[in-house]
Amino acid sequence: MSVDKNPSSDVKSLRRSKRPLMRIPIEVAGHDADGKPFTESTFTLVVSRNGARIALKHSLQPGERIIITNSQREESCPFRVVGRTEDTYSDHTDWGVECLEPNRNFWGVYIPEMTSSAAQGEGIDVLVECGECHSREMAQLSMNQYRKLSTDSALARRCETCGKETNWEFGFAEVLTIDARDATPSGGEASSVEDRRATRRFVAMLPLQIRDMKGQEHTTRTENLSKMGLCFVSNVELQEGAEIFLAVGPARDNKKELPARIAWRRPIAGSKRALYGVRLQESENS
Repeated sequence: MSVDKNPSSDVKSLRRSKRPLMRIPIEVAGHDADGKPFTESTFTLVVSRNGARIALKHSLQPGERIIITNSQREESCPFRVVGRTEDTYSDHTDWGVECLEPNRNFWGVYIPEMTSSAAQGEGIDVLVECGECHSREMAQLSMNQYRKLSTDSALARRCETCGKETNWEFGFAEVLTIDARDATPSGGEASSVEDRRATRRFVAMLPLQIRDMKGQEHTTRTENLSKMGLCFVSNVELQEGAEIFLAVGPARDNKKELPARIAWRRPIAGSKRALYGVRLQESENS
């Protein structure tokens, strides 16, 4: 079997759909880089329509075929190892894998192909769940649809599984994150995956304005949110423990700034970006 000459570029070529951060327990079976058979229980870091990013202690060979079992659905599917990823969200080695049966909804979440409007950042990508059949989908909503979903806790839209219009709710997912109590202070040893916890959060990619204590501002988007905080990716360096102010939603809206602080920072290998976990001060003090 041939080996990819440039695995990182091949990984990027798989980004044909939205890639929500989502922790799904899996079991991976195959042969490692030394040709030895292995089976490892682990989890996904990011999922997409065409594949996933997974965390592994074993080293893999790009181009090799592996079998991944979705432990939640008790289903197995063949995948191809694309290569090590540039983005790193765990202490394990992260690998990009391509699903060899892409027409299957293996993750249990319908993730549509990337459209030109989605690529340009129009609309808000939100994980939603049908209130009747519990099908889950990464849907692109308008701001008005998102507001209605937030206000009414339900949004009427067509469900292809039910074959009719049903009420949809926010879909919650487990996301690998670090509790503020477990965040490693600067200069300390990196916390292990065992020191972290998976938190149920709703996945929504909303515009996010960040202002630091010096008044400097920049814009990014949320990756997921909870009542206690949120996660975002940024190329602006922020220190753990730093106090910031957040405003969620389009810049044209009059939004209330929320005081928060950086609970943890996870550098993304191969770039100047980092994944940040934020805790709302109001949540901490309540």
